[in-house]
Amino acid sequence: MRRALIPDEGKSASTGEESSRWALLPGLCCQAAGGDPQWADDVAAAWLLYYVAADLMDTVEDRDEPDLWWAEMGPGFALNVASGLFFSASQALNHLHIQQETHVAASAITENFNRSFLKMCGGQHTDLVQPEPTLTQYWETVAGKSGTFFTLARLGRAWPQQMRQN
Repeated sequence: MRRALIPDEGKSASTGEESSRWALLPGLCCQAAGGDPQWADDVAAAWLLYYVAADLMDTVEDRDEPDLWWAEMGPGFALNVASGLFFSASQALNHLHIQQETHVAASAITENFNRSFLKMCGGQHTDLVQPEPTLTQYWETVAGKSGTFFTLARLGRAWPQQMRQN
């Protein structure tokens, strides 16, 4: 699994290949648990869209240096794009309900995504209201933001058993 996620040496991170490799994680987890990695395609798409949207919102909220594509248009433009990405990701998750292979697990998967994003919002809130956290507070914030998000990819582990019950 690690080999699939580590970029080839000599490839530039600016190609976007490094961040798109993380979209393989849900399918790899599903496959590692004995399932068909294609069962995770919609989840992987949603996960990557949510990742890009959350990263964009975090950049705006933290007042980080804007990317060139939205620097001139301003943070409102960036937040609008992030909103569109969030809704596109939600549509990908809704697709799970209509596929025969994934409809059994669709409600639980969607619930886990929604619950995780609420936790991430709490982590972001803590990040905004504690500008100089202690080391313990910092690690708790990181766990609430990035840690919560990356645990979503593990959802694929439970699918094969649920799929076989179908």
